[in-house]
Amino acid sequence: MPPKKRWSLLLSIINSTLSPGYGIYNATFPTKALNPTSFIGVEIVKDSAVTIAPVEKGMYSSYNKVNRPGEIRVTFAFEGWTGFSGAIPNLTNFSLTSRTDILTKLDEMVESASLYDIETPDITYQQYDSTHYDYRISGQEVTLLIVSAVFQAIRDMGNVTLSNATGSQVEPGK
Repeated sequence: MPPKKRWSLLLSIINSTLSPGYGIYNATFPTKALNPTSFIGVEIVKDSAVTIAPVEKGMYSSYNKVNRPGEIRVTFAFEGWTGFSGAIPNLTNFSLTSRTDILTKLDEMVESASLYDIETPDITYQQYDSTHYDYRISGQEVTLLIVSAVFQAIRDMGNVTLSNATGSQVEPGK
């Protein structure tokens, strides 16, 4: 391997170790929507379906492949200060955000129609909405909040123009 490529590879490894590219950002303005202590995992799900319809003599025909919106499952941890109250921020992490703040923000994200960009080291997935979250705490790790959040792709398909029998164009809803 040429020295320049080795140096580039080494810098890439160091950068990904020191500052891995994971994040959940507001899509409308580039600020972090959530700032967890650490990301545990990201699962990307893409799916499509092929329509199958019966035809003559008990046979079936497949046609019309339809892509479903993508889904991202993000698992992250947020460390609190004490197990007695989730409202106290963990100052040792230089954060004023508490576990209660994270749960309140997750509620807002699921209830609103806001869009988020999910950053991974490989690619940034744009225009996703928060649709679900669940969390767990345990008796052994009372200060640690483990959250699994689900985001679904929002696809903007553009405008639809219909034409009637006279050839004039009509826009839906007008």
